[in-house]
Amino acid sequence: MFKRKSSTHKGVVGLTFFSDGLALVQLETSVEGDVTLRVAESVDCGRSDHGQVLAELVQRHQLQHSPCCAVLARGTYNLIQIDQPDVPEAELRDAVRWQVKDLLDFPADQAVIELFSAAGSAGSPMNFAVAAAEEHIRYVVDVMQQANLAIRAIDIPELALRNVLDRSFVSERGVALLSLWRDNGLVTIVRNGELCMARRNLSQLSC
Repeated sequence: MFKRKSSTHKGVVGLTFFSDGLALVQLETSVEGDVTLRVAESVDCGRSDHGQVLAELVQRHQLQHSPCCAVLARGTYNLIQIDQPDVPEAELRDAVRWQVKDLLDFPADQAVIELFSAAGSAGSPMNFAVAAAEEHIRYVVDVMQQANLAIRAIDIPELALRNVLDRSFVSERGVALLSLWRDNGLVTIVRNGELCMARRNLSQLSC
């Protein structure tokens, strides 16, 4: 996620929109693999001001056309463990859409669905679906494009933190990270590049 060929090029921008603000960072990676935090900004603002605030940050730090990875905020996506449907790969997303439709707070036919696997405790993989409202994804894309950022990816915190841990730490036993926000937290455990656990509250940690 953070690999760059030369520190002379613009680094990767990370971005998250909240209902009451946004957060932006820029990371650069040298040819030796050292990562440097160049920019870190957190601004309180309403949703209607996201575009203007982001454009001002991009201009201030000269980030135009930098590759950008947006991370969806909590509450803007659903992360659901699923049973892998026995269907052809071309039909997989539609099958999952039907499987999770009753767990979404928006119409399933308006969901953007992505799938990934994580390491299970018994050695067998666990399958997950990430579902977000297409309207919200379009909003994120539009604001990034209007600010002249080059969209590289849209991710979720669980997988973005997996990438950070996998790049930053090497341990056969795995690495755990506790992330804290104002009203919630996230425990992430990564082993051999695989996401082993992601839990957001005490009831989940007791599972």
